[in-house]
Amino acid sequence: MNDQSLPMERIDITSKVYGKFDQNSMNLFLNKEQIGRILFTNEGNRYEFSDGFEFDQDRIFRYERAMEKNGRYVEDCDLGWC
Repeated sequence: MNDQSLPMERIDITSKVYGKFDQNSMNLFLNKEQIGRILFTNEGNRYEFSDGFEFDQDRIFRYERAMEKNGRYVEDCDLGWC
């Protein structure tokens, strides 16, 4: 089974995201990677995120492939280390 066939999970990462102000916007980071920004305009805030991230109902989410419930290390024990 390859990773592309695994379903996507939506993970709430709101508490791990921090922001840094930059003129009329706030850049958003997860660890040290910029994942998006909030643009402050007269028409209201505009949210922009990198692929795989989403803002929904005041929360920030990351999409990632679900882990296999029965990992490959258990399925193929012919090497003797599992």
